[in-house]
Amino acid sequence: MPESVVEIQDRLGDLEARLLTKHKHMASIYEITNAINTGIEVTKLYDYYKICLSSFLGIEDFVLYHYQDGWSIASSMQSMLSPEIKIDLPVALKYKYNSKIDVADIEKIGGYQYVLPVYLDDVAVSVALIGQLNDDGNGNEDYLIQYAQVITNIIVMAIENKRLLEKELEDNEMKKEMELASKIQGMLIPKKLPKNHLYEFAGLYLPHRNIGGDYYDVININKDEFIFCLGDISGKGVSAALVMANLQAYLNASPPIELDNGRALVDRLNEKILNITNGEKFITLFIAKYNLLTRELTYLNAGHNPPFLYNNGQLRRLDKGCALLGILEYIPVVHTERIKLSANSTVFCYTDGLTELENTSSEMFGEERLTDFIMENIQQSSDDLVKNLYSNLVDYKCSRDFTDDVSVLIGRFF
Repeated sequence: MPESVVEIQDRLGDLEARLLTKHKHMASIYEITNAINTGIEVTKLYDYYKICLSSFLGIEDFVLYHYQDGWSIASSMQSMLSPEIKIDLPVALKYKYNSKIDVADIEKIGGYQYVLPVYLDDVAVSVALIGQLNDDGNGNEDYLIQYAQVITNIIVMAIENKRLLEKELEDNEMKKEMELASKIQGMLIPKKLPKNHLYEFAGLYLPHRNIGGDYYDVININKDEFIFCLGDISGKGVSAALVMANLQAYLNASPPIELDNGRALVDRLNEKILNITNGEKFITLFIAKYNLLTRELTYLNAGHNPPFLYNNGQLRRLDKGCALLGILEYIPVVHTERIKLSANSTVFCYTDGLTELENTSSEMFGEERLTDFIMENIQQSSDDLVKNLYSNLVDYKCSRDFTDDVSVLIGRFF
């Protein structure tokens, strides 16, 4: 039976309404993508999302979950559904495609009717749950759910791209910071250490991932005296490098000639470090002065691993001093020690990265193994001691990485 004029007009009207709706939907997609290209904020993107779902789809209830260090609600709108409703998210995540929720799962998913998952490299990054669609009874459900999925995909992927871009920028900034710190530290660690007929020094510097917080130096005071030191600055990166630079500048500008007065030295160094770091970093430091005429070694150990001293055929630790620097405003107890060195004495200074180095069985190198190494190699030159120690460490750790800075300063006195 041929259609009547009224029926044809109704059908044309329905088609016109559908075309108008689709035109509005396409316009909304264009508007969103244009806004994304202008660098719109994430909060505004979520506002667009709400407008599209509510104005163009007539959705009054929805919730969008997003994963970033855990699942959380990124956007939502509720009218009839209870805000206290519990949602079993794993049930929602079992749906791999946009679809109507099974009747058996509706109650578990809080009464929502549709699920719209978003995947990135086969990993779910978002999932939207929406209530009733307004299809006007015209059988537009499939089209409307597809439109909702497209909008959800656009919004979520734009946010993910923003997050990845921000992470990339942060990584680039971190890389630049690390490169700068590495350059600073490279300038501060001495390339050459003094060697003559009276004494010789050698050093080993193995920064963790090219950026370390260790520092050592040998600084002349006058023709008869010099100081040497080894420090470990907490933390890594530019901040640690700057603290190291300040410490080096201070020691070079005003070397602690009178180490006998440990109280004055500790107060000056502690105040200097506190002013630089505001208590956010600390330093362990071993510092010693050697007099060529008297052969006297005067030292102070500020919370550092006690160096080994081989003197008069015996091995002992240099442990007199005080607490580490940069934590307390006033360090209550300070001690120094003066020792006369015999010919062929050796001082072996190191940071805790050496003794805490682990092998493939997670066993640390340890103090006992280091003591044995020193006693077996103590007659060697400082350069040979360093070379043999490095070889021992590499063999010991095997395939394990260095997990902390390793620094060694060895001084031999003839």
